[in-house]
Amino acid sequence: MGILRAVEWRSTRPVDETDVLIRSAMSAVGMEPDGPVGSIDAKSKRSLRKNRWAAEVSAEIAPYRSGSTVRWQVDMLGTKHFEILDEITDHLPEGVLDDRGIQAAVQRLGLHRVFGQSLVGKRFGTSTTSLPRTRMSWCWAKGNMAASKEFWY
Repeated sequence: MGILRAVEWRSTRPVDETDVLIRSAMSAVGMEPDGPVGSIDAKSKRSLRKNRWAAEVSAEIAPYRSGSTVRWQVDMLGTKHFEILDEITDHLPEGVLDDRGIQAAVQRLGLHRVFGQSLVGKRFGTSTTSLPRTRMSWCWAKGNMAASKEFWY
């Protein structure tokens, strides 16, 4: 279809519960999730209002320690891959995703609670609402704040 990008999230919930929550979040943003438990496929429609191409979105959910991991793949043209995931994230309940300590690290920096997060968000090209959830969490998982925020296949 286009450019394929992958992101990994960690969930604090088991596979079955994470699957149900992600499917409901995808339905809330207008997607129709399909597939067995632990494997979700959906399509996002093109949106002129959001300046975004159509996309094929898939999620593989696997057990990980006391929770689970969610391996996302977004296949679309353009550069709005992460905006689709940000929309899904906005519809998940608080505490579902493990931020891997990013919020605490940002607070320890001593930056202003609003403007400081905004600066960190601009540094990594993400909004402050999704700061601990998508790209930043992957960068911290690699142990390097400057790590790439996306993967190319």
